Amino acid sequence: MNVVVFIVLMVSGQILFKAASQRVSNSNSIAELIINSTREWKFLVALAAYAAGTLVWMRILKQMPLSMAYPLAMGSTIALTFLASHYVFGETLTPGNAIGVAAIVGGIILVCHK
Repeated sequence: MNVVVFIVLMVSGQILFKAASQRVSNSNSIAELIINSTREWKFLVALAAYAAGTLVWMRILKQMPLSMAYPLAMGSTIALTFLASHYVFGETLTPGNAIGVAAIVGGIILVCHK
């Protein structure tokens, strides 16, 4: 269950970072980017999601071997972020992309299979 929570937090954080970046992309310097980002609620919620995800990740690592937890969590996060970016932002989903996502999922299954 913790792995699912972690994945949801990471995917949500990525989607929110992307949405926030579209509103603060005019920043001319790092300092201006930091100031503008902290005024954007999507950025702040994304940071909170990542912070919560880090705490959940620590719990996961107490329960699972890193060699299994990392591919499961990161591979799932990559695949689901790719799909979410297609549906939320209209980013391109090509047959090659779909094959890549399928390969990631297949790899997760192979790594996690006992």
